[in-house]
Amino acid sequence: MLSACLSAKLSYNAHVNFSLRIFFIWWLTLLGLSAHLVEQIYVDFTHDGKSWRAEVLYDVGYATEAQRLDVDAPQPTREWLAEQSPEKWAELREGAEKYLRECIEWQVHQGDKVTKLDWTASYPDFDFDPPNFPELLGGYAYFRILVDGELPTGTLVMKINEGKHPKYLVAMHDIHGEIEAYEYIKPGGSLELMRVVSKPATAAKGEDGQPAEETEVVESIVPSKTSSFVSFVILGFEHVLPEGLDHVLFILAMVLLSLTWRPLLTQSLMFTLAHSVTLALSVLGFINLPGSIIEPLIALSIAFVAVENFWLKKLSKFRLGVIFTFGLIHGAGFAGALGEKLGSGGNIIMPLLAANIGVELAQVFIIFAVLLAIGWFRKFDWFHYLRDGLSASIALIGLYWFIDRI
Repeated sequence: MLSACLSAKLSYNAHVNFSLRIFFIWWLTLLGLSAHLVEQIYVDFTHDGKSWRAEVLYDVGYATEAQRLDVDAPQPTREWLAEQSPEKWAELREGAEKYLRECIEWQVHQGDKVTKLDWTASYPDFDFDPPNFPELLGGYAYFRILVDGELPTGTLVMKINEGKHPKYLVAMHDIHGEIEAYEYIKPGGSLELMRVVSKPATAAKGEDGQPAEETEVVESIVPSKTSSFVSFVILGFEHVLPEGLDHVLFILAMVLLSLTWRPLLTQSLMFTLAHSVTLALSVLGFINLPGSIIEPLIALSIAFVAVENFWLKKLSKFRLGVIFTFGLIHGAGFAGALGEKLGSGGNIIMPLLAANIGVELAQVFIIFAVLLAIGWFRKFDWFHYLRDGLSASIALIGLYWFIDRI
């Protein structure tokens, strides 16, 4: 009997020690990581048949090398940008253009021949005194860069160079300024934008009696609606994986309540529904919550749901209400400049639907991965120690981020 008791006690202590090791390894690993800021830059591409223009909505966080390398630095706000000196603005413009030239190549393709095009940059927001910086959702700092170039004969291509660069969401406009499609470009990728075709002169004479000259025909290259839809699905997916660590932790905390499919999918769908509501309201201009409020609340939501796992034993209406409420907050965090671009694009239904499908697919992927990783541990008596250890570590990370963001 004594031997059995000692054996049971040793087994219990081993399981507790195992759970504590999981707890501290998980905690220390995540503590050194930063939460998500959506890492893409938005570009409006237009042409008038004679020249082309790309209006870049430039995130000031990418303007200097020091800011780009400091992953823990808070995203600059419009208020901070407006308070800077003319000398600092000049430094930011110079750094932004330098980095833009590192990231993007504008090329013309003529058969197998590829030529790099020259382009000029201007900064219309600085034409005012004080500068008229964009007022975007979340209150973060942006300024516009106008990239202008001449129309070459051949196919105009926007290429994003390899490297740790942001992705680009390109809105492609027709000659009347209406958005025809969106396309998503990652580092190493490229996008055909338009084609200028030379037509040889005919034997017919012009109005002045002289032989007709060679003419050029400008053709827009518009991605299909399917391609635009897929771009926004990818955008939504990558908002969670790999860019959204705080989103991932929220889903993990949600999963740890119950490792069965029905409660998991119910919570996931409730979260996505709420996420889409605030994203739509932000895009339509009904709400505009500053990031200084949203980001701490997102961190606090992670901690709350993780702590809730200690007293809840199964899915309840209260839990679903909590998930929905915090989903509203996470949706406001997703809006930002994305909401501004969608709001200016007329038809928002397709992008919103596609982005939220991407979010839901990423959440289902996380749920499936967690079930594969720890689901089989459920049969052991000590599983609740593992569950509690993971929940506690997620709660501590959420609280750490909350304190760091206020």
